Amino acid sequence: MRAMLSKFLTHAVALAVIAGAVLLPAHAADEAGSAIVVLDGSGSMGGPLEGQTDVKFDMASRALLSLLPTALPQSRTGLVTFGNRRKGDCGDVSVAVEPAPGNMEQFSTVFGKIGPTGKGPLVAGLREAAKLFPAGSPGTLIVVHDDVDNCRQDVCAAATDLAKLNPKLAVHVITISLDPATTHKMSCLATATGGRSFDARDAESVEAALSEALKLARVIDPAAPAIAAVPEAAPAPEIEGPPSVHVSAALSADGAALTTPVQWRIFPAGTVAGAGQMPLKVATRAVLASELAPGSYEVEARLGYASARQTITVADRGQTRMRVSLEAANLKVSGSAGKNGEPLAAPVLTVIARNATPEGATGAAASKPIHVSHDAQSDLVLPAGTYSVSISDGLASKQQVITLSAGDSKSVDFQLGTGRLELSATNRDGGETLDGATFVISVDDPDAPQGRREVARSLAPRPSFVLAAGTYYVTVILGAAEIKDRLAIGTGDVVKRAIPLNGATVSLTAAVDPALAPAASPIVFRVLSTGKDERELARVNSQTGAAAVDLFLAQGSYRIEATMGRLNVKGRQEADIVAGPNVPLAIKIAASELTLLPAGSAAAGPPASWDLRDGQGRVVQRSLASRAQKTLLIAPGRYMVGIESGGTRIDKPVDLKPGDRQTLSIAPN
Repeated sequence: MRAMLSKFLTHAVALAVIAGAVLLPAHAADEAGSAIVVLDGSGSMGGPLEGQTDVKFDMASRALLSLLPTALPQSRTGLVTFGNRRKGDCGDVSVAVEPAPGNMEQFSTVFGKIGPTGKGPLVAGLREAAKLFPAGSPGTLIVVHDDVDNCRQDVCAAATDLAKLNPKLAVHVITISLDPATTHKMSCLATATGGRSFDARDAESVEAALSEALKLARVIDPAAPAIAAVPEAAPAPEIEGPPSVHVSAALSADGAALTTPVQWRIFPAGTVAGAGQMPLKVATRAVLASELAPGSYEVEARLGYASARQTITVADRGQTRMRVSLEAANLKVSGSAGKNGEPLAAPVLTVIARNATPEGATGAAASKPIHVSHDAQSDLVLPAGTYSVSISDGLASKQQVITLSAGDSKSVDFQLGTGRLELSATNRDGGETLDGATFVISVDDPDAPQGRREVARSLAPRPSFVLAAGTYYVTVILGAAEIKDRLAIGTGDVVKRAIPLNGATVSLTAAVDPALAPAASPIVFRVLSTGKDERELARVNSQTGAAAVDLFLAQGSYRIEATMGRLNVKGRQEADIVAGPNVPLAIKIAASELTLLPAGSAAAGPPASWDLRDGQGRVVQRSLASRAQKTLLIAPGRYMVGIESGGTRIDKPVDLKPGDRQTLSIAPN
């Protein structure tokens, strides 16, 4: 079809040259007028009328190029197009050819480059074309279209405005349609401006209507012979039946009606969206067909994440039809572990509307998702715009930015290339499974400390990680034992690894003379390495020395200390641990009791302060001046008690053996 139009353009330019040599009557040149053709370039013009093969846009462009060579030399003709450059854009209006005499070649160039594309902002096209005429100057607009404005603009209101702004501007309307109702809806445009309406139902009638409109505009000599019978608009058909609505929805203004159930709500006219007004009607179906009293209403359609509101005026009789454009697109997202379609273990699909982010928003506000699901296969309806779509499974994820225009149907297929790692810890090869271990997963990262970066951590007894295919480092920590391992995971793999820690669980208890210390006394256990590089490997607290504390130790030699509270009461034991079953270890703590007793009654004499030093002169305990009795649980050994009262200090030695219970007066003699 485009090749045929190109050949036609070549012939049209040649005809223009020949026509320029024709001598026209003097009166015709004096009366030459100006006209702007307002041409519909919306997507619907890219199809034929029912039962025909000729594309509507080509009918109009061929007719115009055929007639322009016969234009009066002083006549001025221009071209305004709408809907032919971008999809879903209600501002898509352009002055394609500035009005001027003898500009046939410019028309030929334009029609060689454009074609039907998007929405139909007819009213916007009219207003732009009217600006090309100075206020109050005579002129003509010739609208060639196939449907009403689908950008929510009232053509009749626009006609009234045009008539007021420029009473000398006539608008002729050529409707390429088999439906008389379409012409009837546009009739107010011609009526308000003193123009005429034409029904065009094939290529011949399009050319005849355009020829007559150009004659009325005095662009073509009115005395020139007619091409064919002028297709005057038929009268509006008689409307029968009670008032009702028939409302359907489409993803775009030029798209097909949806067959998917849509959520419909009808409100009184003037209702503000989200104001809490109760709807008059609610339904979920593809087409809302219902009786409705005459008047104006707000119709709301919602499908998926897209919604639209449009005003409808219900006629006094018969069915009022309207199609609501959701200005949306269909996006299908699928995710799998690999190219063979292996299922994802726990997928998370996230969709973020990038163009809906408030200006200047950061953090959570700049990345708030509009859709989150755990489905690996999703079929979404989204408003036209740009989105960030991501799918993750465990620690693997992929993201894609996609732009959707109204009417689009696009698919995104994510292949994450994941495998699963299942871990456990044992005391030795083939041994018992251990609980309480910490599992750390790391990857190589030259920018991270020590060249590795942690990506996951789990305290679960048998954790399972979903990871992107690659090489990983596993660190297992339990008690004072730490084991590292390196492994590889391929797409679709399920790697199960029981990691031996090569050690044993040591059950620690403290044995203390129950006559000296209650069984509930708190104990601190310290595990130290042996040899020249002695260091503390682990420290655990027990709220009661009678209860066992389990600590996992790797195979090797250790010194284990048990200390009671904050005092110097402690015991120690050397232990050689071999990988295998649990090892019970009771550490004996030797203790003795010393009671410091003030002399005389509590009220007699000045209070005394004291300190207790061990054989190396280190202070074990001390007190401020007091008359209170104090009982100490300390390790056996030789001590010196220093007593100070009234500026006088004396030292008293005391020897304590394991299990001893002694009393010492702390009043100075």
